[in-house]
Amino acid sequence: MVSFIALIFSMGFALEIPTGLSRPDQARAMEVVGLGTSSKFLSNAYPLGGYSGLEVSLTMESLNTSDLSQLGNTTSADKEFLYPNITVGKGIYNDSDLFLHFTPPTKTQEMTKFGASYRWGFYQALFLPLNFSLVLNADMANIKNQFTTKNIGADLLIGMNVSEFSFFIGGGYANSSGQFSGGIAGVTASQASESQKVESSHFTFGGLYNFDPFFAGLAINRYVESVYSLKVGLLF
Repeated sequence: MVSFIALIFSMGFALEIPTGLSRPDQARAMEVVGLGTSSKFLSNAYPLGGYSGLEVSLTMESLNTSDLSQLGNTTSADKEFLYPNITVGKGIYNDSDLFLHFTPPTKTQEMTKFGASYRWGFYQALFLPLNFSLVLNADMANIKNQFTTKNIGADLLIGMNVSEFSFFIGGGYANSSGQFSGGIAGVTASQASESQKVESSHFTFGGLYNFDPFFAGLAINRYVESVYSLKVGLLF
């Protein structure tokens, strides 16, 4: 697991923010990157707090950045941006979980990110393997000191556990506030620092397969654009 994480972070993950961004261009960049990098749920549908469990995992997220490269003065960047997240989750009191996640800076990684999510499992069906959860999240991301985002969101999830499989579906709201740098090395058309804010509904669907103590999962998150996630980890 440690070797796999080291390999992931030795790879290059390029995200190029075009220069000369107008106000509408900035809003579109926020829809693609701001909302796209929001915290996402991808864990066991049953609360870790129900088991007092500990999760350590690595997620790879994929954003479609083809529209981003056509904004402003345009770039020749890749049409897809992959970036890793390390997550540590802990079950706490009363079917509640706390997840901390981060994308640490490296020589090749052009984005740093950290955030937290809180899940409260507030209802479990008596005769069916169904449960309902509320998930709250907040995070911050910095891309080459040219573009920073602050994201918040809330979702209602319905989860189901069947044998070694765990599924969830849900939706809610996401909000992203961004700051675009100005000056000679900046990205705005006005060359002054400018801020933007966007919001969107959010839909999510995913599933995990548990092969104790490991698990692997896939999820799709739909904001203005879709984001795909692959996660592997350990559950203690």
